[in-house]
Amino acid sequence: MRSSGSIIAWRLAVATLSFDDVLEGPTTAATLQRRGIIIKTSDTSVDLCDDGLSQLELDIICGLYHCLTGIYFFCFSQPSSNKIIFIGQGKGYASCSWWPTDSNWQKNAQHMRWTEKSDGFFATRSTALKAGTAKPLNFEQWRQQIRGSSGIWHVNDFISSASEDFIKANVRT
Repeated sequence: MRSSGSIIAWRLAVATLSFDDVLEGPTTAATLQRRGIIIKTSDTSVDLCDDGLSQLELDIICGLYHCLTGIYFFCFSQPSSNKIIFIGQGKGYASCSWWPTDSNWQKNAQHMRWTEKSDGFFATRSTALKAGTAKPLNFEQWRQQIRGSSGIWHVNDFISSASEDFIKANVRT
């Protein structure tokens, strides 16, 4: 089981927001309108709440955009020298992002938590972006960059499974 939190979005937020921004607490959307993350407690008069992010918001944070593909150019020439030219746009699209999307990170990152290796990746990518040498990548290109070896995956799956079993057996909700 992978982590449910958005690790890459968290790191992008840390690089952008101040601690004061973060400490302002949940918005009224979470506290009054009950949108976001709401956790019931054993005390019925107290609920824990925080703002949540939609998949669209996570994608925007990671710089995801969709590019239409299939541009076509058609030129038809008749013997009388009349030319008819059509230029159009296909209906397909390709998705690229400046950072790995949350869903890609959740499926392919080597670790379920932010590590020194993750921070090294982040620093290298940030430097390349600032220098103008980085370009947006598609899902598969990001997957190849962030995916770990199968050994790491087996260890992570074991730790995650054992942790989940321990919590289910020992923590009362």
